[in-house]
Amino acid sequence: MLQYLQEQRQGLLAAANMLGGGDGRELVEGLFDEIPRNGLSARRVRLALRALIALLSLANVHDHDSVEEIRLLADGLRERLQALFDREPTLEKGRPAA
Repeated sequence: MLQYLQEQRQGLLAAANMLGGGDGRELVEGLFDEIPRNGLSARRVRLALRALIALLSLANVHDHDSVEEIRLLADGLRERLQALFDREPTLEKGRPAA
């Protein structure tokens, strides 16, 4: 988990800022401050991680037009991936659940 967070730090900051503005960015920055002090088992860290997942999952986005655009992109990608699996069934073995 820590390695993933470090590797994705810039992406997480950018995504959180884009989706949640300053509050989203502060959420991620706060995580990177809290984890070294209190570890992943701290309640505060776990709550912040859950909030970040909700943010990245578009659960709390207020810009509904952007959410719809993102969902359309995801739907289009999902459809094309399914078409690829339909054409090449052997590729579907390692497929994550949609």
